[in-house]
Amino acid sequence: MDLRERKTIRSLPGNDRCIDCGASDPQWASVTFGTVFCLECSGPHRGLGVHVEFVRSINMDSWTDDQLRRLRTGGNAKFEAFLRKAGADDAGGGIRAKYTSPAARHYERVLEAAAAGEQPPPDFDATSAESELRNDGRAADLVRSDPGLTWTQAYPPILKYSLSKIRSVLGPTHALVLGAAAPGIMFVFPGSALHILLATAGLVPAGILSIVLFMSVSIVRHRQPPFKSAQNLLVERIKRGRAMRRHGYDLFLPPGSDVKMGLLFYPGALVSHTVYAPVAARMSDLGVLVCVMSLEPLRIAVDSVEELKKNTLRTMYEVMSTGDHDVSEWAVGGHSSGGMTAMELAAAMKPGVSKLVMWGSAGAGFLPIPSLKGATMDALVLIGSKDALISRIPEWKKKQFRSQLPDGPRGSTTFGTIDGGNHAGFGHYGPQTFPACDGVRTIALEDQQRIAAERTVQFLTGDGGGQK
Repeated sequence: MDLRERKTIRSLPGNDRCIDCGASDPQWASVTFGTVFCLECSGPHRGLGVHVEFVRSINMDSWTDDQLRRLRTGGNAKFEAFLRKAGADDAGGGIRAKYTSPAARHYERVLEAAAAGEQPPPDFDATSAESELRNDGRAADLVRSDPGLTWTQAYPPILKYSLSKIRSVLGPTHALVLGAAAPGIMFVFPGSALHILLATAGLVPAGILSIVLFMSVSIVRHRQPPFKSAQNLLVERIKRGRAMRRHGYDLFLPPGSDVKMGLLFYPGALVSHTVYAPVAARMSDLGVLVCVMSLEPLRIAVDSVEELKKNTLRTMYEVMSTGDHDVSEWAVGGHSSGGMTAMELAAAMKPGVSKLVMWGSAGAGFLPIPSLKGATMDALVLIGSKDALISRIPEWKKKQFRSQLPDGPRGSTTFGTIDGGNHAGFGHYGPQTFPACDGVRTIALEDQQRIAAERTVQFLTGDGGGQK
C-alpha cells in the first residue's frame, strides 16, 4: 500500500486507533470488515483463520484494488456504529465472539455490497439471525459428516460399471468366446441380479468377479476424508451466504452478481468433494461460479456418460433458475480421474461447454480416451512437478492422451506445471497412497492451490493459464 493510500485509510473516522484496544497508530487491517487494529490485536485476528477474516499489514503487504476499495468503504467508526445499532457491540467473548457474531457476518455482506456498488442486503434482524444460526448448525452437521460405505454396498454398482466398460471395450463378440464361464458363475450366485447383468453385458469370465471384489474392498479402504480446515471453511462460507450445499453438489458463489463463467468440477477417485472447498472458494473470490460435484457414496463416477450429461445439464439449469447469477458460459473440469470424467463430458456435450480444466490428469487406465481433437473448445491441463502418480504413467499413454486434446484452428490446449506441487495438493486431503504413493510436495498447500486457482481463472476468463 503506497503512502497516499495509507493516508486515505487513516483519515477515515475511527481509524486513528485500534478498533479493539484503542491503541494509537494501528498498522494492521481487516479486508473482511474494513477495520484497522494494532500489532498486538492482529494475532487474535489472524488466529480466526482466513475463512472468517482476511488480515493484511498496512505497511508491508501488497493490496489489490478490490481490497483497497473495501478498506476505503469501511472504517472503524462504521463497523462500531453497525454493531451498536444491532445491539452486538458488547461481545463478552472478546475478539472471536465479536467477529464471528451474526451481526459481524451481516456487516461483512453490507460492506461487500457497498464496495461493489450494489444494493445492500436487508437490515439486520436479530430474530432472523438466531434462525440462521440454527440453519448454520444443520449445515455444519451435514458438511462435517463423512458417510461410510461397506464393500457389499459398493460391489453391485462396481460390477455393473465394470461389465458395461468391458462390453464397450471388447464388443459383443466376446460373449461367444467366454460363454462357457456363465454356468459356473450363475451356480455360485443363484437367483441374483447377476444373471441379468451377465445376459445384458455379454458373458464375462469368473476372474472379473474377483477383480470387482478387490475394487469394492479398495474403494472402502482407501476413501479420502477432507481435512477439518476444508470443512470449517465450507461451513463459514455457507454461513456468509457465499456457498451452498445442495443435493449432488456444493455451490461457491462469487461476491458480485455480474458473473459470466461457471465451472462444474468433478472430484478425484475416492476423494470427498469437500476437499476442494478451499480452492473452489479461491476461484469464486476471483469471479468464477464453481459447482463441485458430489460422487457420494462411491466417490467414483460409475454412471454412463449419458447419465452424467443429464446430471450436469440439470445442475446448470438449477443454478441458473434458482440464483441471481446469470452464467452465460460453462466449463467442465476435474482432478485426477475427475478430469477424465470431465473430458468424457466435454466430448459428449460439445458445443454445450466451451472450456475444459484438468488437474493432475494424464490419461491413466486401460479405458479408451475420448477424443476432443478438432473440437471447438479450449483445454487447460495443470500438473504438479512432484506428482508421482503422473510420473508412473507410461510415456506412450501420455502421448495418446495429449493426441486427443483440442489442437486446431477452433480450439487449443494449454499445459501448465506447478513447480513443487504434487497430486493431492489440489485438494485438502492426504497423504495419497492409492493406487500409488504420491510425491512429496515442496511448496505449501495453500501456495499450490492459490497458483491452481489463479491459473485456472486466468484460463477461463481468457488470460492464459500456462503454456500452449
